[in-house]
Amino acid sequence: RWIKGYSRKLGAGDALHAEMWRMYLGLDLARQQGIRQLHVESDFKVLIDMVTKKNKFNGNIPTLMHRIRQLLKLN
Repeated sequence: RWIKGYSRKLGAGDALHAEMWRMYLGLDLARQQGIRQLHVESDFKVLIDMVTKKNKFNGNIPTLMHRIRQLLKLN
């Protein structure tokens, strides 16, 4: 069931960063709306592996990925 949509100009960047922003903004919007149960899908396997910690980072976790994981922990 359609609840809400959003759009935002992200500027220059690659596809992975666009997908990370899409996931973060969607999760944040759901949290703001009080939605407790949410099914999130993506066909971007690298992003899914990053979120589920199947992909190891060389160095620091990107800030946006850290924020996505924090939002997921809230639910």
